[in-house]
Amino acid sequence: MEEADQQEILSRLSPTKRRYMEELLQYDQHSAGSIMRKEFVRGAPEDDVNMMVEKLKTDTTTYEAVHFVYVVDDDQQLIGLVALRDLLIADDSRKLKEICDTSVHTVTVDMDQEQVAHIMQDYDIIAVPVVGADNELLGIITVDDIIDIMEFEATEDVGELTASRGTTDMDVSPFGAARKRAPWIMLLMGLGLITANVIGAFEETLESVVLLSFFIPLVMDAAGNTGTQSLAVMVRTISTGEYQKHGLWRTLGRELGAGVMVGAASGITIIILILVFYQELWLAFIVGISLLLTLSVATVIVTIMPIIISKLKIDPAVASGPFITTLNDIIGLFIYFSIATSLLQI
Repeated sequence: MEEADQQEILSRLSPTKRRYMEELLQYDQHSAGSIMRKEFVRGAPEDDVNMMVEKLKTDTTTYEAVHFVYVVDDDQQLIGLVALRDLLIADDSRKLKEICDTSVHTVTVDMDQEQVAHIMQDYDIIAVPVVGADNELLGIITVDDIIDIMEFEATEDVGELTASRGTTDMDVSPFGAARKRAPWIMLLMGLGLITANVIGAFEETLESVVLLSFFIPLVMDAAGNTGTQSLAVMVRTISTGEYQKHGLWRTLGRELGAGVMVGAASGITIIILILVFYQELWLAFIVGISLLLTLSVATVIVTIMPIIISKLKIDPAVASGPFITTLNDIIGLFIYFSIATSLLQI
C-alpha cells in the first residue's frame, strides 16, 4: 500500500499489533522477512520436557499453529528444534538440548519468497525458521503461507508469459488493465513492422509465385506456437531449479532435439498435404524444409533467451509469449522466403 494508507491502518491497531506490523514492513517486499510470523514456541536448552509441555498447555491460544519447539540460547540464536511428537513421547525429565534436532533447514530474512517455497518443497518442510545474519531466530514461515506464495508466483509468471502482468486480478479496472497491457501491444506492433518489411523484401519472389503467400500464416503460426511451448518449459525449468541441475548444454540439446523432431514431423505432414491438394512438389519441398528449419531454430532461440535474461537477474518470464511469437514470426518468414528465393533461382 501507499505509505499514507499504511499509516491510516496502523493507527487503528493495538500497540502490540502495530509494532509487529511495523517490524515486518522493514523488510523488502516478497522477502522471507516480510512473510514470516512472529508467533512461535521458544525453549531454552536447559528446559525439561515437562516444563515445556506445561507451557504449551497454558500458552496454546498465543500461537496459531504449533509444529515445533524452537530451542534458542540466551542470545536468541537457533540451536535446533523439537517436533511436537518427539516432545510428547520423551521422558518428562529430559532436557530440550538432549532431544532437539540440530540439523535444521533455515532461510535468511532477506531470501526471496520464491526461493523459500522451493526449499520447503524440496525438503518437505511444514515450517521453516527465519534467521538473521548471526543465526538469531526472527520468525517462522509455515506451509500454508507458502501455498499462498506459490499461487502468487504462478499468477505472476502467467502474467509475464502473456504480457499481461498486473491485470490477472478481476478487481483491476478496465482502464488499469489497458494501461498495463498497452505498452506491450505498442512494442509488438513495432516488431510487427519488421515482419511486414521481411515480406516486402521478398516481394519479387511473391510476385513470381503467388502460391507462396498461402502458407505464410502456417509458417508464422508454427514458429510462434513452438516458441511459446519452449518458453513455458524453460521458464518453468529455471524457476524450479531444474536448469541448474542439468546445465546449458543438456537443456539446449533436449530442446533442440525436440524442435528437430517436431519440425521433421510437421514438414513431412505438410509435404504430403501439399502434394495431395496442390500437386506441387517444389512447393511442398519449400514449405516442408522451412518448417523443419524454423521449428529447430525457434526452439534454440527460445531456450537461450530466458537463460540470458535470468543471468541478468531479471525474471525469465519477461521473455513473454507474445514477444517470442513475434520474434519467431520474423525468423520463420526469413527462412521461408530465403529457401523459396534460392530454389526459384535454381
